[in-house]
Amino acid sequence: MLDLLLTDGVLIDGTGSPPRPADVGIAGGHIVALGALRQREAHQVLDVSGLFVTPGFIDIHAHSDLALLVDPRAESKVRQGVTTDISGQCGLSAAPLAGEARDELGIWAARFGLEQPSWQSLSDYLETVERRGVALNFGTLVGHANLRYGVMGSSNRSPTPAEQQAMAGMLAQALEEGALGLSSGLFYAPGSYAELAELAELGRVVAAHGGLYATHIRNEGSGLWDALREAMAVGWASGVAVQISHLKLASRSYWGQAERVLARLDAARAEGLDLGWDQYPYPAAATSLDAAVPPQFHAGGTAALLERLRNPQDRAQIARTIASDTEGDAGIPWENMALDSGWDHIVLSFHPTRPDLTGRTIADIAAARGADPLETALDLILETQAQAEIVDFCMDERDVTAILCHPRTIVATDMEALAAHGPLSAGTPHPRAYGAFPRVLARYVREQELLTWEEAIHKMSGLPAKRLGLRDRGIVREGAWADMVAFDPNTVADTATFTDPHRYPEGIHHVIVNGCLLVRDSVQTDELPGLVLRGH
Repeated sequence: MLDLLLTDGVLIDGTGSPPRPADVGIAGGHIVALGALRQREAHQVLDVSGLFVTPGFIDIHAHSDLALLVDPRAESKVRQGVTTDISGQCGLSAAPLAGEARDELGIWAARFGLEQPSWQSLSDYLETVERRGVALNFGTLVGHANLRYGVMGSSNRSPTPAEQQAMAGMLAQALEEGALGLSSGLFYAPGSYAELAELAELGRVVAAHGGLYATHIRNEGSGLWDALREAMAVGWASGVAVQISHLKLASRSYWGQAERVLARLDAARAEGLDLGWDQYPYPAAATSLDAAVPPQFHAGGTAALLERLRNPQDRAQIARTIASDTEGDAGIPWENMALDSGWDHIVLSFHPTRPDLTGRTIADIAAARGADPLETALDLILETQAQAEIVDFCMDERDVTAILCHPRTIVATDMEALAAHGPLSAGTPHPRAYGAFPRVLARYVREQELLTWEEAIHKMSGLPAKRLGLRDRGIVREGAWADMVAFDPNTVADTATFTDPHRYPEGIHHVIVNGCLLVRDSVQTDELPGLVLRGH
């Protein structure tokens, strides 16, 4: 007896193979039969005629570490077909917590209205997620910043040999407790203080555990080429598999060069480097507003940054540095959002006490205050206690399209799980939180015909599963876990916009997680069938 039988659908199995008619039989959380199954008995039969049936989408680059503890239903992810979320990205993870890492995560937790985290180890954190329950499958990387905070604090220097060994030990323990790899955020302090030797040594630990090294490179704008070379050098020096996070060209001076960038990455792969990358399919980025402050002024942590902004002399030096676009750490130019994009292209997306300001550019807010945009940005950082977030319109659509169409590009959201109601509905966040995956299907497959259905689904399922070493996920075949999506190819579409982002997509009718029918007829239940996925 089957638990669930999907009948009369068109199957796209996640391997890149063309669509084909097939029924799908599910029992015990797994796919147990494919083919003509209408005569099989089942507790539930779901008619999916006219729908494409695919593997559940895997969000290889997410930031749901704490959001899932606020609301484990993960609606903005599940409703767009995501059945697996991989967080701990851009150098910061929910664990391990030692030293200054606890204080810095406490600031992040306050953003979500959470109390100071009680866990310490990665194992403790994963067990916390399991006890709370979660709607989708969840895995995490270890943040490089967590290691630095735990061993060195937020100091702007290289580690001593003893400190390097201590960071390696923390990393190895977290990997043994289930982390899928290591992430770095070299654009952010304290990751920006690290040099190649430090990263390569940590990469060797990850490689020994069969994990992935995902990196938010040091500069996605005017220093892109040097930053890409640095990322690849970590892979060459350590043997670790390198994943470039949210690949983009974020400086107008580089617009139109996506094909050159992709050719260089292809060349490295041809030379033997285990290299991959992911992307969210939008021409705007999102980050914290305090990232507009050069890394050297973040030394000592968030509290020290805020104190510098209160000090007139320090604040003046910060403003001069931003305006003059001086060199950054590690010999690679600092990525200066203010000059690369301009304050009229940077939109405030979250303010904890002034929701009326969200959705407006920094330039517009400055004009209303009768103030200079740069000084207004510094004021916003200070008045929000560094909780202000922004959307940065820094990319060209032609480059976005070129990157997306490359066969190695994996689709991701680069966002935490949100909801259109409750505590996760604050602000005017990037619409990728709600629409990244259906946007690809609607815009780039159905409307522009730049990808086939099977190519797009592979980028969302089979390809990220292979990259992460997730066996029996990301593919529809007998014996695999029953993580699945059924959507209407004629109506699937993202509805979230930059001005009205808290909107769920259309055309995604059913979502199944580990055999549980979590979304039926576009209505999500309160069940929490997700599993915590632990690494090697």
